[in-house]
Amino acid sequence: MAAANVVLLLALAVLAWTDFWRRVIPNVVVYPAVGACVSSWVWDAGLDGLVSALGGMAVCGGLAYLAWRSAAIGGGDVKLVALIGAGLGWMDGLNVLLWTSVVAALLMLGAVGLSSLKLHVQRGRPALRARPVEGGVQHPMFLAPAALAAVIVTSWPAWPL
Repeated sequence: MAAANVVLLLALAVLAWTDFWRRVIPNVVVYPAVGACVSSWVWDAGLDGLVSALGGMAVCGGLAYLAWRSAAIGGGDVKLVALIGAGLGWMDGLNVLLWTSVVAALLMLGAVGLSSLKLHVQRGRPALRARPVEGGVQHPMFLAPAALAAVIVTSWPAWPL
């Protein structure tokens, strides 16, 4: 497993935790992880690695930016997706984004189903209930845990045992 993949998995584990508990994607985790991913790509593959990492950031981050402009995701999610592109390159990054969307949709449906059953979460845990916002109701969508699951599932066969 390449060093960029290890950095990406560690960063996504921390980001999944903060996204689930605080609904925040902290810059203090994202920016150093992006730098470490790009650096490891350069270390492993030289100029081709730099092109792959920056291309992944541009393609994946660009798609996320368009989603952010249409108010579909938050600004932290754009940085999260750019990190995925930097860690995996544009082709594998797009594959992970596809699976991230699927997992995030399943998590959101589960959260909506739980809130419709009026199940209450213990104090100190994230409220999985829909909350009113301007123009309707916002349902929780945890993109970082979905991204972590997608990276694990899509890269599992490549892991050395």
